[in-house]
Amino acid sequence: MLFISCTKKQEVDTLLFNANIYLANQVWADALAIHEGKIVAVGLENDLRSTYVFTEQEDLNAAYVYPGFNDAHCHFTGLALVLMSADLRSSSDQDHMVDLLINWYTEFKKEGKELDRLDGWGWDQNMWSSKEMPNRLQLDSLFPTMPVVLRRIDGHALLLNEAAMKEYGLLIDGMPTSELLEVKEGWVTGILNENAQNLVPPARPKPEYYLESLQQAEQLCFSLGITRLTDAGLDTNELLMLDRFYSKNALKIPLYCMASDVESSFSYFLKNGKIDRENFKVQAFKFYYDGALGSRGALLSKPYSDKEGHYGYSLQAMEEFVAKLDKIDRAGFQACVHSIGDSSAHAAFLAFGRILEPGNDKRWRIEHSQVIADRDLPYFKSLSVLPSIQPTHATSDMSWAESRLGKERLEWAYRAKSFLNFSPVLPLGTDFPVEGINPMMTFYAAVSRRNSDGEPVDGFRISEALSREEALKGMTLDAAFASFQEDETGSITVGKFADLTVLDIDIMNCNLQDLAEAKVLQTWSLGSRVFEQKPE
Repeated sequence: MLFISCTKKQEVDTLLFNANIYLANQVWADALAIHEGKIVAVGLENDLRSTYVFTEQEDLNAAYVYPGFNDAHCHFTGLALVLMSADLRSSSDQDHMVDLLINWYTEFKKEGKELDRLDGWGWDQNMWSSKEMPNRLQLDSLFPTMPVVLRRIDGHALLLNEAAMKEYGLLIDGMPTSELLEVKEGWVTGILNENAQNLVPPARPKPEYYLESLQQAEQLCFSLGITRLTDAGLDTNELLMLDRFYSKNALKIPLYCMASDVESSFSYFLKNGKIDRENFKVQAFKFYYDGALGSRGALLSKPYSDKEGHYGYSLQAMEEFVAKLDKIDRAGFQACVHSIGDSSAHAAFLAFGRILEPGNDKRWRIEHSQVIADRDLPYFKSLSVLPSIQPTHATSDMSWAESRLGKERLEWAYRAKSFLNFSPVLPLGTDFPVEGINPMMTFYAAVSRRNSDGEPVDGFRISEALSREEALKGMTLDAAFASFQEDETGSITVGKFADLTVLDIDIMNCNLQDLAEAKVLQTWSLGSRVFEQKPE
């Protein structure tokens, strides 16, 4: 008698095969099975075919598949607003900045759109020959009635024209109504630094323009292989607007958000709790303890090397800060603190220490972790705090960082590798649109410590370079961990969402200079293919 065993194969949605699928530590697979958005198997193609039957199959033609890139610190809505604002990053002086603004506005009006306020972003006086901060004179003469608001590249200073200052009640009969406005020789320059920016409401484009711009920003992220994002600080109106868009499926990219440190955020979220959709979450608060190093707003323990007697700015009062941390902690929210100077980092750690117990799993974060004194490094371990960094900040700032800090103090700055001695988790981001969006440049800067021109050849503070494995983990699993999502994303693992970035090159073994030319062939987010382009 002949017995035949017939085992019915399990039906699943998709097979990706003939691929180089990177798992970890130079371990590769060649096939991946996806069902209902999640990975059900990964391994050898023949093994998967013997176990499953597939509704769809796709030959990836030996492309390279990585865990989906996750930007741990960026400004998604900021990118959308940038797409509706004049790009001033290439300005070489104030005259050029104004020319760029006029040209952009002229083109914008050709589309038949209208603006109540003209916004621009990206100017950086450090890149100008004069190194001097701009003023409002030209803007006043060119735009006598339309408010103009131009944001510095790091988001820590604004330039307003007279019409804008009058619109927001900052200038009455030529006199400033707030001591926060910069005044030189009795004249209001139009510059607002750090907290003074809170006197100016954020841009409020028409909703139909805003959604269109958000969708453009989303598609731009997908086209660069980004599958998830953390938006570092949004006010309540923006968060509720985004919640409406996500509830209507108008946006797709999974977004983890930090609420801004403003009264409306505390009033709303401490009363109503977290927002926890599959692809839209508000589960953290973002605090600013100081400003930026480029604008000399970062709070240092000793004066700036290039400005006698100037220490930067503290944006928090300790007791009030601790009280806010206690409130959000009791409500179950994560604390994320912008801290760039060594003095602000020290103060943030002291405040954290009054709330956090050793061995906690609250995952509080120091955003930027840019200048951390040796004495404070152990706090990352003892308080279980995460250093959140953006590798391209180091290569963008390296030309002037020593002038701000001096040679000795520069050794505390722009760390990466040394953080791993105190925290096994090192989430990496870009801070876009302050920096570029492309995660390949994050990877390149982290590993080579060079800028996009390949300089310096030996790398800036090369001892802080990460290995390729460490950099990839920072852009994937560590970023997921930092937003409490490591069980659902961050690695190509059975049971997690198929968040995948498909490239045409092997970034783990290629020549570093080839990274800038890496081409994204596909992006998968929450198990759906959201971007595709054919290889050349």
